[in-house]
Amino acid sequence: RNAKQLRHMLRNLGASLIEYESVTTTLAKAKRTQALVENLITKSKKYKASGELEKLRSKLGAELYKPQVVVPKMINELTTRYANRDSGFTRIIKLEPRLGDNAPQAVLELVDSSTRELKFWYLARVVARLE
Repeated sequence: RNAKQLRHMLRNLGASLIEYESVTTTLAKAKRTQALVENLITKSKKYKASGELEKLRSKLGAELYKPQVVVPKMINELTTRYANRDSGFTRIIKLEPRLGDNAPQAVLELVDSSTRELKFWYLARVVARLE
């Protein structure tokens, strides 16, 4: 991928991660997206603490897609959820390789997320494949 395609892909994955709180992708894409989202959450906490919400809205709108969904969730929900945490807002859980091309898969998710129990989901998926 060229630099422009890579930037757009990371913006899209980052927005999806914030909106749905977990995404399944390749391991390499998960690592790149993790760095972007960690940085954005840290910046959001700093801007919200200093009261510069308009600056934060414009910055997040420029960095991520779907700003009408992502920016309010980042400002209202994620900054309060991670108020006592300095880093480590996301985690990568490695999955088995994809069947088609054997690419290493991973789930990138926000820590302290209540959307689904990922370990149970992964265990059920592995058991279903073994049967």
